Amino acid sequence: MVGIVIISHSIFAEALEKASEMITGKHDYIRTIGLEEGCEPGHFGEMITTEVNGLIEKGYQEVLILSDLFGGTPCNQSIFIENPNVTVVAGMNLPMLMECLGMRLGGTIDIDAIIKAGQDGMVNFSQIVENKKNKKRKRKETDE
Repeated sequence: MVGIVIISHSIFAEALEKASEMITGKHDYIRTIGLEEGCEPGHFGEMITTEVNGLIEKGYQEVLILSDLFGGTPCNQSIFIENPNVTVVAGMNLPMLMECLGMRLGGTIDIDAIIKAGQDGMVNFSQIVENKKNKKRKRKETDE
């Protein structure tokens, strides 16, 4: 099975986990770490390593690290984990995490699919609503 470590600046990782819990319930295979102001990058990297190793010691064969920002300190520090069974994905969002949790139930997480879910989850909702209103108007005009 796959363990998940969510890393971010400040409290974003914890908030993302809490949001997912509202939908799917609590998961004992998820760990979160938030980089707080004043925390040395090397220390943050050690925190990531500790969480990853803890999941591996619990029997998780693979660990997926979801990071908030490509090129940010959390993401950059995750690169120092030298384990071929650890994958790091940057640019996380809730749709990506939800896809990941669903896939995990099947035992395998398709990295490309969770990235696509994250991308597909970003939409201009105002434009969608406007398009629906316009279609409704056109239908009404046609019916008259």
